[in-house]
Amino acid sequence: RCLGCTGGRREQKFAYCLRMVRLAGGLVGSLGGQLLPERSSLLTVLLVMLSGPDTTVWQQQLALEVLLAYSAQENFAAHVVQLLHTATSGTSAEGVHPDNNALVTLSMCLAKVVQRCIGALVGWNVPATPQAVAQAKAALAGLSQDGQPRPKALDQLGHAGAEHPPGVGSDAVCLELAVLCTCNLALAMGDLVGIARPSDDLPRVLAARPRCNAEVMLKNVQVTRQMVEATWQPLLAAMQTTMSVLSQPALLEQLLNAYCAFTQTCAVLQLVGPRDKALGNLCKSALPGGDGSQVHLEVHNVLITKALLHLAFELGGVFGQTWATVLEVLQRLDAALFERGVVGGEGESASKASVAALPGSPMTAAGWIGGRLDTELVRLRASLDLLFEQSTTLDDENAVVLLSALCRVSMSSVSEQRPDIVGGGTASKVERMFGVEKIVEVVLHNLSRLGRLWEVATSQLSRVALHPRATVRQKGMSCTTQLIIAAFKHRAAQRRNASAATQEANEDQQPETPVPEQEESPSAPWSPGPQGHRPDFDMERRLLAVYEELYRCNYEDTKAYVLEGLYEVLQSCGEEVGPAWPLVLAMLKGVAQDEEERHVRVAFDCVQLIRTDCSALPVDCLQLLLTTIGAFGFQGSDLNISLTAITLLWNIADFFGRERQALLSAFSEVDFHPDVPRKSIGEDGTIVEDADQMSEEDLHHQQVHNVDQLWLVLYHQLRVLSVDPRIEVRNSALRSLFTALETHGNVLEQASWIQVVHELLLPVLNDVRGSATESQSDEPVEQKLGAGGGGGAGGNAGGEMMMIHHSRNTVGKQWHATWDTAFQGVTRMFKTFFPIINSLSTAQDAWEALMSHLESVVLHVVSQSGSHKVAAAAMGAVRDLVGAHVDQLPQPCWRAVWDATDRAVTKATENEGFDSKAVREVLKVLGEIQALAQPGSGLLERDNILCLVRLLDRLAFASSLSANGKGPSPLQTDVLEDLKNVTNSFPNQPAQDQPLLWIHTLNTLMAHLPVPHNKYEWGTPSTAQGKHPPSPPLTAAILAIIADLFNTRIPANVQARVFETVFIGLLLALCSKHSDTQPGIWMAGAEALVAVASAGAAAMNANEEMEEGEKSKVWMRLCSGLRSFLLPTDDEIKPEGHEVLDEAQSAEQVDMAVANCILYDLLPQASSSEARAALLSILEGAVVELLVIPTVQVSKPSRPYRYHLADQCLEGLFDLAANEVFAQCPGVDEGVVACDPEQARALAKLAAPMLMRACHRILQEYVRDEAEASSCPLPRARTEQVVSAARRLQSLELEPEVCRHLYEEFGPKATPTQPVETANGGNETRIGRSGRRGHLLLLYGPMCQCISSNNPMLRDSLRSMLEIIGWEVGLGGLGWTGTIGRAGRAPDGPEVLRGAGE
Repeated sequence: RCLGCTGGRREQKFAYCLRMVRLAGGLVGSLGGQLLPERSSLLTVLLVMLSGPDTTVWQQQLALEVLLAYSAQENFAAHVVQLLHTATSGTSAEGVHPDNNALVTLSMCLAKVVQRCIGALVGWNVPATPQAVAQAKAALAGLSQDGQPRPKALDQLGHAGAEHPPGVGSDAVCLELAVLCTCNLALAMGDLVGIARPSDDLPRVLAARPRCNAEVMLKNVQVTRQMVEATWQPLLAAMQTTMSVLSQPALLEQLLNAYCAFTQTCAVLQLVGPRDKALGNLCKSALPGGDGSQVHLEVHNVLITKALLHLAFELGGVFGQTWATVLEVLQRLDAALFERGVVGGEGESASKASVAALPGSPMTAAGWIGGRLDTELVRLRASLDLLFEQSTTLDDENAVVLLSALCRVSMSSVSEQRPDIVGGGTASKVERMFGVEKIVEVVLHNLSRLGRLWEVATSQLSRVALHPRATVRQKGMSCTTQLIIAAFKHRAAQRRNASAATQEANEDQQPETPVPEQEESPSAPWSPGPQGHRPDFDMERRLLAVYEELYRCNYEDTKAYVLEGLYEVLQSCGEEVGPAWPLVLAMLKGVAQDEEERHVRVAFDCVQLIRTDCSALPVDCLQLLLTTIGAFGFQGSDLNISLTAITLLWNIADFFGRERQALLSAFSEVDFHPDVPRKSIGEDGTIVEDADQMSEEDLHHQQVHNVDQLWLVLYHQLRVLSVDPRIEVRNSALRSLFTALETHGNVLEQASWIQVVHELLLPVLNDVRGSATESQSDEPVEQKLGAGGGGGAGGNAGGEMMMIHHSRNTVGKQWHATWDTAFQGVTRMFKTFFPIINSLSTAQDAWEALMSHLESVVLHVVSQSGSHKVAAAAMGAVRDLVGAHVDQLPQPCWRAVWDATDRAVTKATENEGFDSKAVREVLKVLGEIQALAQPGSGLLERDNILCLVRLLDRLAFASSLSANGKGPSPLQTDVLEDLKNVTNSFPNQPAQDQPLLWIHTLNTLMAHLPVPHNKYEWGTPSTAQGKHPPSPPLTAAILAIIADLFNTRIPANVQARVFETVFIGLLLALCSKHSDTQPGIWMAGAEALVAVASAGAAAMNANEEMEEGEKSKVWMRLCSGLRSFLLPTDDEIKPEGHEVLDEAQSAEQVDMAVANCILYDLLPQASSSEARAALLSILEGAVVELLVIPTVQVSKPSRPYRYHLADQCLEGLFDLAANEVFAQCPGVDEGVVACDPEQARALAKLAAPMLMRACHRILQEYVRDEAEASSCPLPRARTEQVVSAARRLQSLELEPEVCRHLYEEFGPKATPTQPVETANGGNETRIGRSGRRGHLLLLYGPMCQCISSNNPMLRDSLRSMLEIIGWEVGLGGLGWTGTIGRAGRAPDGPEVLRGAGE
């Protein structure tokens, strides 16, 4: 009655209906199992509101809101069971049968609402008129976005009137409410069978059976089956229709969760029809297409595909033939993801792939922002890959079904009519073969049941490998090879596990039973069992028979892929081939006989791989292996393969020697014995009788005992091949010989080594040397290209020459390369088997013969007819040989090495035109050999070291290695560096030998220092110095080495002994400045002198063996030498020794460095006051040097005058006098010798008088020269010097003790009748009131003379000094604040100043 709202209630129709429906909804939701008839009546009325023809849309919304609230209850599953048993009799709604129960009626009514709203879009019993389609689209567009709740009609209690309020009563609202009710109903059925509610994450394990709660399912299986059978059609119709047109992600996700739950419910209940219907509809809606068009990944496609993957994980074990439909969708998904740039991963460990939309790819996720779409795509890719990895959970039958379905999919993906895998419209350039790839993946994860799957997989892969398209064939072969390798590895792992399990079981059952001794050695090759085959023989042949069958095809590329795949199989698991080896070798032999060049190369790679591990071959296959390698040796398509085949045959002989015992045991089992060599060597080294004359018993013994003769004979053949005219053959023979001997030489008997050394190794050198010496031909070896020129069958008639590298383009150069290979190989054999060769009776003869070959190599190179590469190889080989056995090398052997090197170097440097590159190699080896020396070895003998120094000196100063004028030549630099490295071994020598070694080395170096033309009383050159004519660049390098050795390597006791010699020698080199126009030598000498001064002086002072008088004499000689360098007389400087103006500045910098050395290094360490005074006098002389600058230009050349040097020395005297030099020196923290206070004060007393004399002379002579040169100004240096001196005098403060010393030195002398009173005695006029400026009082006279100077700066300083003098003697008590000094500071500080002002 309320629905009709007749009478006076019509005006309040909405309000009455609203309240009545709210009341009905509350009763339905709260009655539970009570009052079932009454609740049935209420539900009937609500259902009538849904489907009645006279109800309005807003009334349907009210009913749907009540039903949604009812279905959203937590215990709705129990209510659903009640609905199944609740009748709806009396219902007259359209399309609702009156005999149906409430559940069926509810599902049909909900489907009816969905059909009414959007049925026109899909043609579901609604005419697709334009008006109906527009209304349906409007209903879809009106759905709430992103799951946002909309206002409920049930909450509009405040609305009055007959009409519904705005926003209530639309098709969009009714559609959304009906869909949500349908979802709750489907989820409730899933709850009844224990289906877990779907989550956002996809499952990670493929279920063999549908997953559910078994207890819940068994409890409700019958009633739930009844529900599903009664309602699956309307429910699926409603959900499928909505899913196909819905685009809102939030609502679609809820719908898909319910759809998955309902589908799983059907699978759990084994309702195959509803399940397949649901899966089919889902596949149709997921990724429409399949006709070759590009797949568009929109939001709803992603969500539906995600739901399909969810069902694949949950129901994959029961899919059956439905896999074919699902795999078609997954193939399109793989193609779409690939187009979007979402690459595959490794299952659960898949990293997040980069997701980037290719140009033109649609991105229509309007509601998905913030990367949600990208995240879902990555999840889809990871789940897609994981799905096939989880195929291991399927039983055998379902695994075969899945694999068969993949085969059908793979054939559709590689169809001839489609140029690309994804489709004709794709832009992909990569061949996508989803079905083929997934076949491989499934088989790889199910190798444990390979027997069931192998024929199915390989039959399909064989069809792919024989496909007309080349890219498809390549893919098929690569997949086939991948599966074969994996199968072999898996079977090997199974055998290992089974063997380990069997062994453990045997040990547990019979712990005390001894294990029977195995007849076969562990290292012996595998031999067949009693039946002649393994239990798994058939499977191995089945695996490799695929290759044999495919190689018979007509496709050349497929043949090549077969051989490449076989190589990969042999490389990865060749030891597992077992009984299939005859098949493999026969196929390879057939390839060699076909002589198809492309295939021969790949097949020969397989043969080489087999040769690397012959132990994997059965013994009865060795003969087949040899014939196969022989077939490759005889083939004529590739010369390199023929040469390598020869090497492989000799290497097989090495294998015989290495596995001698195992091979003989295995050969005995098959009654096989190798041929006996014609001659054998007994244990004593003598040749025994011919094998033909031996008895059968001795013959068998000889075979066993002399197995090494098998490959010794082959080595002899290699020796013959080593002088073959063809470089390819001889080099291959040499390398094979040395490699084989080095690897397996230890199995040779000692008697055989005499034959190896004297009949194999040394004769190889003799033969190669003879051939190389005779073949000094410059004849080119290039051949004409084309058939006529022998360069190949190319038909090139142009006469072009084949290009060959310049190092091998003549016959002589090619023989040099062979000589290189031979000498290195022989020396390597000596190094490897040194203990064996050294134990032979002929060891010394062999060693001397080898060194003779070394000398021949070097001399051959020196004669300019050889190649320095040969010398490099020879010397490098000797270096390695000596270095490897430096501790074991006997003295005679070392002497042979040294004599050969000495002779080679001596002869090399005798000629002007010797090859410097060869000498470089000799030098390099000498340095490296010396660096390898250890204490107690023959290399560290004193005579050897002295000889090495002599040889290095000979190399450094060879006449043809002179420097280029800019510096030492590269070779000379290397020699000098090696000479320094030789000294590293000096500390390891006995203490009594070390001084001799250092003195000899220094004398060797100083022999190349220059000797000045002038004769000096303070020093004469040593007998060695000046022995060789000086070369400025080389001499400079030697000076640097002397300084470095002296400071860093020579011990202190040796420093003290050689300091005088070194220092005097360096001073003589410095004094060459006055007679030599090349500044490089003396400047380098100055740097060296400065470097050694401090350390040498300290070592000499600390030497207790020298007496003080002897030390004092040395100091005075050093002082005289320094004076001769810094302050030479005019007679000592020759006219050509004068420096030009552009060199004066750099020369002055060097002089200043020497002055700094005097000031900071030598003065603090001078052992006597006389030495200190002599050093200070040098500084004083440098200061007054500027006073002799002529005031007028002179005609004769004169040396440039050094203002900066004079200023530096003057500053040093000031600092010494003020006792500040060592505190202010910038280098104090860098190692300048410290000076104790008493010594510093003594230096101040010595420096102050010299400073006074220098300043007195500067002031006095400046006034005189200025007056004499009134017509022209004095030189600028004189003016700057006098101003600087005045300013420094003004700021100088002496210690009182130094000040009194000055007064005693220059003031009036005291007499008994007239004593001199000091400041302490009250007479301040002698040294001043402060006691620190007595020097100004002493210079008062010169200051007064300078008052008349024209220099304003000098007068300003004089005025300040005179004011200070006045204050010091007590003159003028007023006006001190602004007049004293340039800074306005009183002599004794602000306190005195303020006192005077007051």
